[in-house]
Amino acid sequence: MGCGGSAGRPSATRTRTRDLILPMTTWLRRQEAVDRFSCFLDFAQNGALSPTLWRLHCTFNIRD
Repeated sequence: MGCGGSAGRPSATRTRTRDLILPMTTWLRRQEAVDRFSCFLDFAQNGALSPTLWRLHCTFNIRD
């Protein structure tokens, strides 16, 4: 026999982890959107590129 689990069925831990991936991904996307918007607000208020916005500028090759 096996070690307490039946063959072919995922363990409870794997199932819980899989169930958490989608909400965690959604949360991360929202956090990144908030961060990008915060950078935009800094830019709009100060009229200059903050270090964070500059990194985004360089990362995504945003053209002026």
